[in-house]
Amino acid sequence: MFEQIYKSGTWQHGNASLPLSGTGSTAEASANARIALAAALGRTRARSVLDAPCGDFTWMRLMLPTFARLGVHYTGVDIARPQIARLQAEFEGTAGVEFRVGDLVVEPPPRATAGLIFSREMTQHLNPEEVLRVLHHWSRSGSRYLLQTTYRLKDGSNRNFDRVSRGSHSMIDFERVPFSLPPPIASWVEDDTHTHTERLALWRLPLQTHVYGVAAEAGTQYVSNARRGEHEQT
Repeated sequence: MFEQIYKSGTWQHGNASLPLSGTGSTAEASANARIALAAALGRTRARSVLDAPCGDFTWMRLMLPTFARLGVHYTGVDIARPQIARLQAEFEGTAGVEFRVGDLVVEPPPRATAGLIFSREMTQHLNPEEVLRVLHHWSRSGSRYLLQTTYRLKDGSNRNFDRVSRGSHSMIDFERVPFSLPPPIASWVEDDTHTHTERLALWRLPLQTHVYGVAAEAGTQYVSNARRGEHEQT
């Protein structure tokens, strides 16, 4: 699906000057994300980053001087093979930078690939049972920290059970069911509107590995039961 999204320019919305990864990947739109990532690297002292997904690498390349200064090894992972092939060719022979094809819903990244997993605006393009599998895979990766996008809706609603279609997205709040992560150890605001706050939040890994393993195996049934339980409490 994501290869077709890139090929068709779905996230460019008819504007060829935008990155293939969409409006959120411009230098301007990613300014707060760069601040958050640099701050998280300083806080965790991680010297390797797994960027999942790396997309077309439009804005992350602006972080390369920071990575070089801190001695951070960067690994970009994405499901879109043409994008990865292009980036592998562009950065062939570049020390401290590599790109890999990977489907993080299907399998975890290679163990101990990174001290810090960075996942900006990925999970909102997935359905709840897929997000649970990704959380399980993060926990199995051997990485120490996770910095990922999370939302807080100002009307108090929970959109974690929304289904997504091709190219659409939901607003996941990882502290609410069915994910129920503990409060993050730190967070940085990316965007704050009248309807929601979008943050990059930092958690220690592993998460509740057994819980997410069971949830990942149960899939849609686990999500359905969690949703029923939330409704019974309201």
